[in-house]
Amino acid sequence: MPNPGTSRANRSLAISEPGPSVLAFMATLVEALREVGMPPAAAADVFTSYVNGFTIEEQNRKLGQPKRDLGFEFGLALLLDGLRSRAATGA
Repeated sequence: MPNPGTSRANRSLAISEPGPSVLAFMATLVEALREVGMPPAAAADVFTSYVNGFTIEEQNRKLGQPKRDLGFEFGLALLLDGLRSRAATGA
C-alpha cells in the first residue's frame, strides 16, 4: 500500500493551500467587508473568482500576446464599485 503522504491527491492539496500572504490578504478583505456591513463570504468569493479567472486567462495566453492589464484594472474597479454600492444601500 502506498504511503498516503506521497499520493498525488495529497501533493495537489499541499500545492493548493494558500500561503501566508494570501491568508493575510483574505483576512484584511473580510474585515473591510464586515466594516461596511457586507456579507464577507459572498463578496470575497466574487472578488477572488474574478482575480483567479483573470489570472488563469493570463497564464494561458500565448507568448507575444499583449497583457490585458487595463482590462483587469477596469473590471476590478467595476467589481469593487459594485461591492461598495451594494454595501452602501444594504442590498
